[in-house]
Amino acid sequence: MVKTKEYSEDLRKRVIACHSKGEGYDKISKKLSLPKSTVQAIIKKFKSQGDVMNFGGRGRKRLLSARAERTIVRRVNQNPRITAGEIVEEQRSSGVNVSRHTVGRVLKACLKAYHSRKTPLLKPVHLKAKSSQSAILIKMLPSRNMLYGPTKRILSYNSVSSVYRKSVEAFLPKSPIPTVKHGGGN
Repeated sequence: MVKTKEYSEDLRKRVIACHSKGEGYDKISKKLSLPKSTVQAIIKKFKSQGDVMNFGGRGRKRLLSARAERTIVRRVNQNPRITAGEIVEEQRSSGVNVSRHTVGRVLKACLKAYHSRKTPLLKPVHLKAKSSQSAILIKMLPSRNMLYGPTKRILSYNSVSSVYRKSVEAFLPKSPIPTVKHGGGN
């Protein structure tokens, strides 16, 4: 049966004290109102380990420290289009061997993934207008993902790849993927 209750260290020491006086399992269990199997387990642990304290360190050790996790999140905030493979290579060069899935779990816990926007390659005049319009719209609509109105044609194209960012950072220069509208050409 699964152990459901942990007894205090003081009670476990009293069991050992009674056992060292030469008392039997039945007598100890009646005296301290404990099940006989519990008394047996406490004494067995004392004989094997020399102490009745619980030792820490159970479970799998973490691969990444809190500092390494913050470094990953900071790196993604600087460059939202960085891939998990690139982050794994950076960690490997610093001596930590992690998988893409571990990096993904860290990012999923701290950030939210969005589809990156595709913006057409425009003339510098259009890029300037787009950035000023998006800054104005971000201030006006801080809680919206999708922008409506005349800028929709320029600003909101969806792509397949994911970007870790805040929802209001959709149209900042570091987030969208520059593309040619309708395949480009003449």
